[in-house]
Amino acid sequence: MRLHVGCAMWTHARWQGRYLPGHLGPGDRLRAYATWCDAVEGNTTFYATPSRAAVESWAAQTSDDFRFVIKLPKPITHERRLVGAEAEVAAFLEAMEPLGPRVHAFWIQLPGSFSPPTPARWRRS
Repeated sequence: MRLHVGCAMWTHARWQGRYLPGHLGPGDRLRAYATWCDAVEGNTTFYATPSRAAVESWAAQTSDDFRFVIKLPKPITHERRLVGAEAEVAAFLEAMEPLGPRVHAFWIQLPGSFSPPTPARWRRS
């Protein structure tokens, strides 16, 4: 078993010049981050499904052994509460496809109001 180590993001303003070279543009920060961590939580995906081009860029900036833990978007988890979001899930998975096996897991962050009885509504009779 291999342990992958990473943070909840690959760029942070305070990291510029300390952990990441200060002159990097947004499109190069993941590549620099991947020199000292081999995993990351894809928290930005919670706020919006990225374009396929953005995901292709993430794949190009990381090695085959780098791992992503990707959050499902808020419209799926909080607005739809995992119900009736098949089209959104399919679009999200299609956008993530360029990462291939680099996706270690999909993270589902649920709202605090989500309770044990909620999943019972998913079951079909």
